[in-house]
Amino acid sequence: RTRLNVGATGGPNGGTLTVDTANVSKLNKLSGPVLPATSITVPAESSVSYSIVYEANEYSATTNDISVVATFAENLSGEVHCSTTSLTSVRVELRALYEAPENPCTNRHVYGVCEKVRLLKWPSEAPAQWILRGLGFQTQDLGINGKIVTLPYKKNMFRGFAVTTGGNDKEVYVPYVTIKEPSGIRCTNASWSGVTTNKNIAGMVEMDLTLQILPRTVSFRNIDVSEKPCDRGWHTEYFNYLDGSGFETHTVAAGAGRWQHIGEGNYFMTDSPRCGFRPPPWLADSVLVWEIPHCWWPRSEDGTLMYNGFAPSDGEVEFAKDCRQISTLNEYGTVTLKKHNCVIMRTTNDWIRLNGVTVHGGE
Repeated sequence: RTRLNVGATGGPNGGTLTVDTANVSKLNKLSGPVLPATSITVPAESSVSYSIVYEANEYSATTNDISVVATFAENLSGEVHCSTTSLTSVRVELRALYEAPENPCTNRHVYGVCEKVRLLKWPSEAPAQWILRGLGFQTQDLGINGKIVTLPYKKNMFRGFAVTTGGNDKEVYVPYVTIKEPSGIRCTNASWSGVTTNKNIAGMVEMDLTLQILPRTVSFRNIDVSEKPCDRGWHTEYFNYLDGSGFETHTVAAGAGRWQHIGEGNYFMTDSPRCGFRPPPWLADSVLVWEIPHCWWPRSEDGTLMYNGFAPSDGEVEFAKDCRQISTLNEYGTVTLKKHNCVIMRTTNDWIRLNGVTVHGGE
């Protein structure tokens, strides 16, 4: 917003005030009188004034293309006094590089960690600058109209954006911006992998899960996600007699430590949890739980996991720490596998049910 003040004093002889404008239509009048469209008479020893508050509704094509010229011509002497003011209507905009799953509009003010955001301005030569507040930004120059900024990989490193003008630090625009970190994992589709086995054995069941990072109001396309290795957690009966090696712990062989890039829609992988072969004798109420933490890390411009010279082991950020993979086994050799709110079950005669629906065999 800007305030325009125009006035004249008639002096001892009075005179004529003329106001000429250019491109004032690019401004909306919020308060105050209307500028005179024709010359007006200012009586002797009197004065006139106009104080008007404007707000931009269209950005300038060039700098200083909005102008107001006030001219006062004195009676009798014919002396002319002239005053000119000009200004530039600047448009600034934040625009995400990618759409969020729940928000196709890129002109939003909520972003994910490491999200790429365009900081734009028009006209290009306007004396307005975007200022970054915080740590861990990466920037790419867009030339005359702005730049692309990669946000920090932790939300507490971000302190905000601001626009300054005139080569000083006075902030004329401070948008309210929110940064989101990954908060969870959502399974959007589950399918049976098609694996069957010889009958009369326990185990050997697998499902394929399509996973998505939450929240869906932002884009996480500039990070990678990985499951972390973990020891077996709570285990009973049958699983008490195993040595805890191999697939009894969540190791690299079981998929831990494999970095997956986040794609469109915040989808990042097809997880394929499985339950391996379980030789008899089987025991009732046998349970094995993996408490699998997940972590994220920025993806560098070259597609590697090196971020400002650091590898994930130097600072990967954990989330979704309560993700459980639960294997159960009963005395009949029936195996049930649960993960991400999906359940697959297999009996020893190859009856397989996924989320309560038979996908193979029968009773």
